[in-house]
Amino acid sequence: MATSAARRTAGAPPAPPSPVLAPPVLLSPDPAAAGTFYAALLGWRQDPATTGPHGRFRLSEEVAAHWVPANARNAAAAWLPAFAVRDACTAVRRVRAAGGTPLPGSPDRAPAFADPVGGRFVLVEPPRGAGCPVWTELFSTDTRAATAFYRSAFGWRGRAIPFEGGSYTVLTSGPGADGLGGIRQLHAAEAATGLRSHWLPYLEVEDVERAVTEALELGATLRTPARNAPGLGRSARLTDPQGAEFAVLGD
Repeated sequence: MATSAARRTAGAPPAPPSPVLAPPVLLSPDPAAAGTFYAALLGWRQDPATTGPHGRFRLSEEVAAHWVPANARNAAAAWLPAFAVRDACTAVRRVRAAGGTPLPGSPDRAPAFADPVGGRFVLVEPPRGAGCPVWTELFSTDTRAATAFYRSAFGWRGRAIPFEGGSYTVLTSGPGADGLGGIRQLHAAEAATGLRSHWLPYLEVEDVERAVTEALELGATLRTPARNAPGLGRSARLTDPQGAEFAVLGD
């Protein structure tokens, strides 16, 4: 008997090229305050050419991230990863066929979804000159279901590697391709604090310890102290003053 995942895959539209990471999206109850925080921490500036109820942060001339006001429809402050697709309509159909749930209040040109175990993400068509985030990571209450979903929706492959306290799944677009993100199990102790399945963007900095110090001075909260991330560099997890969790990655 076919599994539900297999049935969804059989009914999905033909697979387009696998999505790639795009600049992440910040849900913020106060975009101006968020802009001040990330400008001081990372050197970002708000794009003055932005129109409408959403906008962009830039680093030099490249897009570093997007922002959307958080409200009653799209929940509290949070960072969401963005996956760039060549054909948004086809990608939306595949995500729905794989079991993704549309999130209310997201703009048509950047539709947001939740995977079957709650990880939220955004689909975008890649703009010219977009900057590239360095990594993104899904903390999931069910890594097997999450891996199956992203394989069905995007054609991504999962490669398990050893990780302290369990295994870690590196996501790639196919055999021999570089990793574009990872999935790890949300531990019971983490879930007990109220954490649910969520994606965590990694923002590049030159010096992780210095970035952590500056973030704390700007009102951020440290969630995980700086540590070595095998194969990536040195990282630390923080929450910005409005409650959006992110990680910094560098030397």
